[in-house]
This record gives sequence, structure tokens and C-alpha cells, in this order.
Amino acid sequence: MNNNKVFFAATGLKLISILGLLMMPFEIGVFIEFLGLTPSQAGLVAALETSALALGVVLVSFRMVPLPMILTAAVGVVLVIGGNLVSALLTGQVELIIARCITGLGYGIANATASRLIATCFPVPESAAGKMYAVAYIVATAIYYFFPPIIADGGSYIFFCGLTALVLVICPVLVYLPRNTDQIATSAKTASTRALFFRPPVIGFFLIEILLMLGLGAIWAFAERFAVNIDLSAERIGLYFALSSGTQFLGACLAAYLGIRFGRTKPLTLSLIPWAIFSIVLATASSEWAFAVGILGYQFILAFYIPYMLGVGAAFDKGGNIAAAVIGVQIFSFGAGSYAGGLVADSYGIAAIGWLAIVCCGISILLFPKITRPLESVNLIS
Repeated sequence: MNNNKVFFAATGLKLISILGLLMMPFEIGVFIEFLGLTPSQAGLVAALETSALALGVVLVSFRMVPLPMILTAAVGVVLVIGGNLVSALLTGQVELIIARCITGLGYGIANATASRLIATCFPVPESAAGKMYAVAYIVATAIYYFFPPIIADGGSYIFFCGLTALVLVICPVLVYLPRNTDQIATSAKTASTRALFFRPPVIGFFLIEILLMLGLGAIWAFAERFAVNIDLSAERIGLYFALSSGTQFLGACLAAYLGIRFGRTKPLTLSLIPWAIFSIVLATASSEWAFAVGILGYQFILAFYIPYMLGVGAAFDKGGNIAAAVIGVQIFSFGAGSYAGGLVADSYGIAAIGWLAIVCCGISILLFPKITRPLESVNLIS
């Protein structure tokens, strides 16, 4: 198996699968400004989309899609394309929810497939994932820079058609997805689904992850609203999101460089302190300078953090099933955070979302070490 080709295929598939997450702040804005939803309604639609994403991850992680890797990926991509095209034509909330759930299901199937590839085909998943996300964030830089002015002019139709076009541009690299999945299948047979997932450390890790990403996802979902709140123009918002993708590139590169030379517990816990600080700065920003610091710092830590989450999942299970679920839970919780953030914003004001993030980070710092310390020395062999 050519690992370079697998890497680029996994990267393309991962980029497709996280487009919804990358563009969530703008999607929330589209729902509010062009479709007339309230913050809590917009957050609910986004949360249901990522709930469907979680279902897609479950289908792959629990081996309920008995297809070769390349066909599983194709199913996910087709659902993403179809869901986004239908969304471009809708204005009613119920119909929109159905279309976004179809899209989310496709995102989840594609995401879990990419995560399993990284977890099973590379000896240090943290490093491979860091490189993968670094490449994805380079592409995201251009997306962030050009999309906001286009959305401002074209509304929801242009937004969803633009997402469809991006997926179609990325699709050719997927021809490098492996057709022979014997290695993954062999690993998957080593333990039953129940034995893999229903272990106390695994369950504990998922629960902490859900709490953490709920608070931080609320920040991300309303990041564009924080900018609008201080009257930044669409062009300036696009500029800062593009620049933040650059800091994501640096954060992912740092994760790729460090790997597990400092273990997994230190990166997972110590980086939550600056992440909480950047979150409150972003949520309470009253100036362009404060917004810039908040979004750039937030994105740097996010990109550094995710490879370590995937690495913990891979350390639990060499077959890649838990790694796929870890990333799926992360994205699902981010989406659920959009609903939580909407409720907080409606009740206490948009700045209060920052305090939600701080509480979730603080609890996670205390609990993560109990789960991750036994995994410090685990290194995978491809």
C-alpha cells in the first residue's frame, strides 16, 4: 500500500468531511440573516446536522457499512453533494433540517473513513493527522478569504452551491483510496464492537470529550456573530478567518513535529489553558484587535489539539474504529455546541458563551489525565 497516495486520499476525504464544521459560523450566519431563523433555531439546525454526522460515524465505526473503503467514501461524498444542492433550494426550517441531516450523514461517513485510514496506515497517527490537517487548513485559508463577500452578495443559494463546487473540485484525489482493506479488516476482527467501545476508559474519554467540545463548539459556531457584533465588514471577517486558517496550519504542523515525544496527557491538558483564554477573548471582543487575537489563537490550539484526540483513539484500538468515533464525537459535540451557544446567547447575551467554554475546559483539565496517562507509551505499528 502506497502510504503517500493513501495520505493524500485521506486528506481530501477529511477536507470534504469537515467542510460543514469549517463553514459552520457562516452557515449559522446564513440561517439568521437570509433565512430568518433566531440564534437558537439556527443552532438547532446545525446541531441536528452534526447529530446526523454522528450517525454516519457510528455506521462506519461499528462496522455497519459492509463496503470496501473506496465505496464507503463514495456513499458519503454523494450524500454531501446531494444534501448541499437540495439545501440551496430550500427556505422552510423543516425541509432545511431534512436536507442538512442528509448532508451531515454524508460528512460523518466520509469523516470516519478518513480517520480509520490515518489510524491504521501510519505508525504515529498524531504526526500523520497533524500533516493531514495542515494540508486541509491551507485550502481552508482560500475558502475563508473568498467566501464571506460571496455569501453577502448571493445568500444561502450561493453558500450551498459553493460548498458543492468545493467537494467536486476535491473529488479526483479520492481515486487513491485503497481498494484492498485486508489490513483494516484483520485488525477489526481482533475484538468485538462491545469489547472495543464499552470499556470504562473509552466511555470516560468520550464523555469528557463531549463536555469539552460542547463548550468550545459554541464559541466556534458563533465566531462570525462575534465579528458582526463589533461591526466588522464581510471582507474583514473573511480576512481574519483566512489568517486564522494560517495559524491552524502552524498548530497542525506543531502536532506533526512533536508527535508523542511529550506523551499525550500534557498536550491534551496544558493546551486547554490558552484555549480557554482565547475563547473568552473572542466571545467578549469589543474591538477588531481583540477579535483578531481571539480567532487566531483559538484556531491555532484547535488544530494542535485534534491530532492528539485522534491519537488517543488509535491507542485504544489499532483497528481504527475508536479513532473514527473520537473524531466523529468531536464534530458532533461541536455541532451540539451551536445549539447550546444559541440558548446561552438568547438568555444571557452572546458574550456569555465564553464562560461556557471556560467551565468546560476547566473540568476537562481535571479529568483527562485519569484516562490518558496509561496510554503514554502506546505507539502503533503500521
